Amino acid sequence: MKHAAALLVFLFAAPTLAADWSYEAITAADGVPLVVAETGNPDGPALLFIHGYSQSLLSWKEQLNDPALQAAYRMVAVDLRGHGASGKPWAAEAYTSQDWGDDVAAVIAAKQLDKPVLIGWSFGGSVMMAYLRHHGEADVAGLVFAGGAMALEPRPPMPTSSEGLPPEMAKIMNNMMMMGSPDIATNLTGTRGFVADLAAVELSQETMDEALIYNMMLPAYVRDAMGQNQTSYEDLANKISLPALLIHGTEDALVPVDASVRNQQLIPGSELITYAEIGHAPFLEDPARFNEDVRTFVGQINR
Repeated sequence: MKHAAALLVFLFAAPTLAADWSYEAITAADGVPLVVAETGNPDGPALLFIHGYSQSLLSWKEQLNDPALQAAYRMVAVDLRGHGASGKPWAAEAYTSQDWGDDVAAVIAAKQLDKPVLIGWSFGGSVMMAYLRHHGEADVAGLVFAGGAMALEPRPPMPTSSEGLPPEMAKIMNNMMMMGSPDIATNLTGTRGFVADLAAVELSQETMDEALIYNMMLPAYVRDAMGQNQTSYEDLANKISLPALLIHGTEDALVPVDASVRNQQLIPGSELITYAEIGHAPFLEDPARFNEDVRTFVGQINR
């Protein structure tokens, strides 16, 4: 736990954080420390933010720092295992569907969240599905998938090289392969390219610098483990009975918008909102609209 505590000191010193964020390192079911941040109205409906592959709870700064959301909701965000300031187990067996689902359950229990709405970005959608598989729906109120990358139907296997891919996809694949290198210089080159592809609009230099730092905090061995433990949730798709909102940018270079179009058809009663000229990070590229869509969705659930 001393390493998590040291990382907490770094996070407290980060200049972009609001003064009223509080941090805590909770313990997962298998003993891995998970760092969570909390802000907002302690008496409001709970929102639990789950970031994507290679990201961090800092991805959600435009939500956690939003005055309207802070006034209305109790907001909690987590650094997933292997990511950010949380623990990074060596064993590949520590990054399974069971682990991801158990980690969400651990956060809900440790923070005593009363039926939170889960909000997951990209791979965070798979983490939410892992939670539903292993813990059911009873303790959550709804689901928001932002650029969701969860596998809800059979798909062809991921290519192992960029050969034969369209140029844009080949570039993305090459970046991700470099991100898996234990060589720091190679990793950095791939990560720079990956971060640049997250958004279709220009983000601030501060946001890009932060993203590069926390993307580099995911070790190559964790990337490899996550690749080994990919899981499909096709058997759960038509069994979801929770209110579900899908938000996706039409210019998403990493997860095509067609994926959310199809997932909306698979999840009963779900709603899809597309953001024109927005990429893979709608909550960073157009935070005002994203935050308002979340407020509307949660308000509908509460009514």
